Amino acid sequence: MNAVAEPLRFVEDSHQYFVGKKEIPGVTTIIKPLYDFSGIDPAVLNAKRDLGIAVHRCSELYDDNELDEDTVADEWRPYFAAWVRFRKETGFNPSANEKRIYHSMMGYAGTLDRAGLFQKQPAIIDIKTTAVIKAAVGVQLSAYEAALRSLTGTFYNRFSVQLKDDGSYRLDQFKDPHDFNVFSSLLTVYKWTKNHAD
Repeated sequence: MNAVAEPLRFVEDSHQYFVGKKEIPGVTTIIKPLYDFSGIDPAVLNAKRDLGIAVHRCSELYDDNELDEDTVADEWRPYFAAWVRFRKETGFNPSANEKRIYHSMMGYAGTLDRAGLFQKQPAIIDIKTTAVIKAAVGVQLSAYEAALRSLTGTFYNRFSVQLKDDGSYRLDQFKDPHDFNVFSSLLTVYKWTKNHAD
């Protein structure tokens, strides 16, 4: 288990992680090379991003028993309903909600959506509102899993729950053993680039 001398701090506006005064790269920043959004209209990307943020917030408040469902906008409601349906149909009850984690040995941080027992095994679950679930999600989840495992000593299965605009959901498990090797390589490239920036 890796001890953290100073607490991890997250700056919401800039989406930056810090330990003390040192900035720690985040998982989503490190894996950016795996995604190419160049062919998508920026307005569409921004709208989808805003939708994802809103649905995540609704599901977070719901899981914390703090949601006033009258505040859920009509646009978000089918996705939120899909999360509620997933919770009810599978019995998943998260023990960690939007948890910030730091892998002190490897030097990266992130925020995992949910962790808890799922199908009687420790698991992490990523909530998605995107139309397509890419294999890169497995790389993202492998980074969260390794960071959480470094803190708890427990292995976690990796899942994504794709929330759809018709109120349904799709559950995917990620088992590729090479996912974390890919993440480690991206982390190495990220750090090398930072160290050799002109």
